[in-house]
Amino acid sequence: MQTRNAPLRPARVSRLLGLIGLIGTCALLATAVPAHADTTTAHCRVIPKGQPAQATAGECSFSQRQGFVSIELANGTRIELTPDEQRAGVYKDAQGRLATRQRGLGSQGQIYKLQDQTIEVRWKAPAGSPAPKAAVVFDQTLTLQGVSFHVTAVRAGSGATQVRIQPSGLAITNAAQTLSVNADVVNAEVADLDVDGSPEVYVYLRGRTPEAPGQLLAFAANNRKSLSGIYLPALGNLPELQTGYRGRDEFAVVESRLERRFPVYRAGDALEAPGGGMRQISYRLERGEASWQLVVHRVSHY
Repeated sequence: MQTRNAPLRPARVSRLLGLIGLIGTCALLATAVPAHADTTTAHCRVIPKGQPAQATAGECSFSQRQGFVSIELANGTRIELTPDEQRAGVYKDAQGRLATRQRGLGSQGQIYKLQDQTIEVRWKAPAGSPAPKAAVVFDQTLTLQGVSFHVTAVRAGSGATQVRIQPSGLAITNAAQTLSVNADVVNAEVADLDVDGSPEVYVYLRGRTPEAPGQLLAFAANNRKSLSGIYLPALGNLPELQTGYRGRDEFAVVESRLERRFPVYRAGDALEAPGGGMRQISYRLERGEASWQLVVHRVSHY
């Protein structure tokens, strides 16, 4: 018969420690981001350092994947935090400055203290908060060869981005093109890649998770009469180009080509430290049977 104060046997100690570790993990998950999604719409309160009276609040987008945190505010400001592998709740922002996750909201959300501000992220808006309003996050007019494209992006209350491209100067129809995307407009350019006297508009998008693939919205002016979509083939259709790919695309028009570049990762590389250099894909514009297409012209590595 074992007494109350008898020492635990090694096997029982091992099982007990394993149980404690499991309980601790479950408790941590219970106060983290809702487990059903990497990205969720939340309510953020931003408090500038030393200026609590200047705090602002509104709908935001919160992403967490493999420890990396991304917060996008309603005005389009994006905060990217990279976790410290040695210290839980410690991060670095995009400028390499220290940031920490603070206690205080429990299961209602999380608090992140940055160098110049504190961000309270709540999974639900506090009672009495005004309904989220749509916010214009991109507005630019581009003109070439007498044709203009007014590109706007509005962040809706649902978190989706409504992209609108309004042409003017076309001979037959100047109907706007409107699309809803789960991404953000980074930039837009106008060009005439095939040098036919009719311009195209290229709108560059970025996904809301660290490894989201780059996206492109593009339209060509058919003989300066109407717009037709331009198709960019997915990298998945070209496996040799997808090797080592983990997003972070950048697009730009360079002379008569559309250039796309992204870092290449080797096995075991951390997201912030790709070791395979850069891959750049040069596309030329060609007319297809039913639409315009961007065709791979050249691939380079550096």
